Formats: sequence, C-alpha cells, structure tokens
Amino acid sequence: MRRVALSLTLVACGGGGAPPIATTPATTPVAMPEAPVGRVSATRSTAVPKLPHPVAAQFGTFSPLGFHEQDELPLVVNSQFMWRIQLPCSEPVEYRETFVTPAPTTWGAPDPSTIVGDDGALAEHTELGECRDGWVENIWTINASDPPGEWTLTVDIKGFASTVFHVRFVQP
Repeated sequence: MRRVALSLTLVACGGGGAPPIATTPATTPVAMPEAPVGRVSATRSTAVPKLPHPVAAQFGTFSPLGFHEQDELPLVVNSQFMWRIQLPCSEPVEYRETFVTPAPTTWGAPDPSTIVGDDGALAEHTELGECRDGWVENIWTINASDPPGEWTLTVDIKGFASTVFHVRFVQP
C-alpha cells in the first residue's frame, strides 16, 4: 500500500461561469492499494427524464353552478379565482405555486409557506393539498393592490411536469 494525501477541487457544471469550490488538502493520508495507473471513464446522461403530465389542468372561477374555465378574469376585490389539476391521486399532494404578476402586489399576512420576492411581483407558496376525486386545487382572493395585466402561475407537483397558466386580469 502507498499513502497519498488528497486535495479535491469541485467545479460546478453548467453554472454559467460559477467559480470553482475548493476544499483544503486532507490532513490524514489515505491508504491506496498498489495498482497500475489506468484510465477511468464514466459518462453521465445529461438528459432530464420526462415527467408525466397531469390528466387535466384548469384555471377559472367556481360558482354554485360549477367550475368555469377562464383565461381572462375581472379584477374585482374579494372575488375568487382558482386552479385545479387532475392527477391519479387519492392522498394529499404537496405542490408549489409560483406567481409572477405584472406589477407589485401584497400577498396577505406573513406566512412561512409563502416567499415573496423583493419587488412584490413574484411569490412562491408551498402547501399540502387534499386530493378529492383525483383533483388537487387552490383558491385565491383578489385584493385591492392586485395589478391588472397578464399573470403567470406555475404549479409544480412532485412527480409530474409543471403546469403553467397564463391569465389576464382586466378592470371591470
């Protein structure tokens, strides 16, 4: 056996010029078996596995008459809007919503499950949602500071492709 002190330099891949992360040299020698020096080759697939799409995804409003799919909604304070996604599920599902609004807005009382960007136009909300008859959904309420224009809502559910909704809120 020969003893070798190791020093590693890890370089982030694909980080757009990220600086290398260096470690300090090992203080304890590592025992290495005597062996001829050879080449080691490994390949790593850069392909991202394709995730299944949800069965259905809808955005709109709900009334006593049922769900109404819409991609343009009036910006009326205290009115509600919702999304719903159909999955092969029967138990609660964790999801993350990412909202991008055309201008800053307020996102309600401080909540550890909601992270708001410095500009107020980006927010992420994570929740464990109930799966009812194969549907996961969430409802939001319009507040006085919500801006008109196009909003983008991305819903990420573990094990499924992201669902992206583009919705236009207009002054009534």
